[in-house]
Amino acid sequence: LSPVCLGSLRRAAIALMFTVALGIKVPVFPFHLWLPEVHSETDTCGSVLLAGVLLKVGSYGLMRFTLTLFPVGCSY
Repeated sequence: LSPVCLGSLRRAAIALMFTVALGIKVPVFPFHLWLPEVHSETDTCGSVLLAGVLLKVGSYGLMRFTLTLFPVGCSY
């Protein structure tokens, strides 16, 4: 995604979409409502897997993809 083929408004919109999608995965406020229910419904192994691996993947994706692919879009 080079700056030549996308305008700044389009890059900001795509960065916002990435942030919302990965914010649901992390979870950040106000997208965190699913997390307590999932932790209480799963067994111990599922809860450990969720907290130990899956939530970190969302944080990694937010930093790795959103901030590096769209540095100008994230500056808004």
